Amino acid sequence: MRELRIDGTLILAVDHGYGNIKTANTVFSNGFVERDTEPVMSTDYLYYGGKYYVLDQGHKNYTKDKVMDNVFYILTVAAIAKELYLRNARCEKIHLAVGVPLK
Repeated sequence: MRELRIDGTLILAVDHGYGNIKTANTVFSNGFVERDTEPVMSTDYLYYGGKYYVLDQGHKNYTKDKVMDNVFYILTVAAIAKELYLRNARCEKIHLAVGVPLK
């Protein structure tokens, strides 16, 4: 697994695609289901802000402006968590490299 660091800070690239969220080491659907209780049948979820977000559930429709709601924020946090998990890291100082909107 290749890492890019600048002054000890981990650089993570996240591509917020129309169908998938992509990082250097992961690809997952940009859909999720929000739940109040811990999922029983899935281990691929994010617990954030008192809610459980079960990943890879469905597909978010095309949206021109990805900052109008918290959907892509949650997906970005999930992408960061997946990358840190693969690195067996609990906490890192990171810089995000993300795409810019077409608009």
